[in-house]
Amino acid sequence: MSPQLDAIVVGAGPAGAMAAHRLGAAGAQVRVLEAAELPRTKPCGGGILGLSRLPLPVDIVDLVDAQVGRCLRLYDHQRPVWQPVGDLTFVDRAAFDLQLIDSACSRYPSVVLETGARVREVDVQETGVRVRTECGRAFRSKFLVAADGVYSRTARCLGLNRRPLVAAAMDVEMEVTPEAWQRESAQATFNHFCIADGYAWIFPKRPGRLSCGIGSWRRRHRVPAAMGEFLARSFRPGEILQQTKLGYPIPLYRDQRPIATARVCLAGDAASLVEPVMGEGIRFALISGDLAGRAVADCLAGHATDCLPYQKAVQDRFANSFFDLSRFILPVLLQAPETFYRKFIEGGANYHRLAAALGSRLD
Repeated sequence: MSPQLDAIVVGAGPAGAMAAHRLGAAGAQVRVLEAAELPRTKPCGGGILGLSRLPLPVDIVDLVDAQVGRCLRLYDHQRPVWQPVGDLTFVDRAAFDLQLIDSACSRYPSVVLETGARVREVDVQETGVRVRTECGRAFRSKFLVAADGVYSRTARCLGLNRRPLVAAAMDVEMEVTPEAWQRESAQATFNHFCIADGYAWIFPKRPGRLSCGIGSWRRRHRVPAAMGEFLARSFRPGEILQQTKLGYPIPLYRDQRPIATARVCLAGDAASLVEPVMGEGIRFALISGDLAGRAVADCLAGHATDCLPYQKAVQDRFANSFFDLSRFILPVLLQAPETFYRKFIEGGANYHRLAAALGSRLD
């Protein structure tokens, strides 16, 4: 058993890395346990809205593949609508994640990363937390941040975030002809309802590369076939020169279940902190990781007695909005897709504002 640490962070993705940065800045002794070897392949479109407004602890200018200020929205390849999107940045997730966690470890000697450390058991006691990995190593800490993904072993061990609502998605990283890249490089494309209960996307990456994806909230079995159909309808014969396909789950926020205990915070996908209408997750992983690190640092400094304020901080920042979206907007999207597209895309109504108004009226 290792000496007691101030905190263990499980998972070295965006949420875990942000928590490590915050705790390192507070002088905490931190061990980051990551199941994979880094850099690791991460199926993800890599789109982050409002990245320039996030308090990132590192300069990622060299990691940005593309930035766009507009998007093209379609209803099953028809009825195009152009919309401004402001600051939409695309990154390569493997490089982005590696830079975030590497910078935490290099900037703060008290932050130590261990890769190939898949968690097997987590036990929370009155005096601290004990974690055992599959290779048999054991660690003790005062607090723990669980940022180990949609099927978080840590969350399951603690009985938190049971049965998350998971959508199925597939990402295709592809090399395309110069003509295809030029056509797609100036915007992000969202193709609503080209698959039942979902949408597809085309995102520009570095020159000659695109990231395409498709996801569905309820038709998991249709995703691979729908991806083939989407690519066939979106690109001309011969435009796709090389492609790599990977499937992955997207946890969608659906209710205000506990994501914190006295000594544990769940962050990012482990807490299902993904916007339930469009499935955006990276931005909220970064924010929740930072908030989790702050909550643990406050406990270590004696400014708080437990991690429970983290739950309220996340709810106030964005999870209350997610809850309203899951109650009032997601049912419209799933049950009346034509109405959703006509009202909120073609008509320009703000569904975030509508959800907030309905939520405040009922709550």
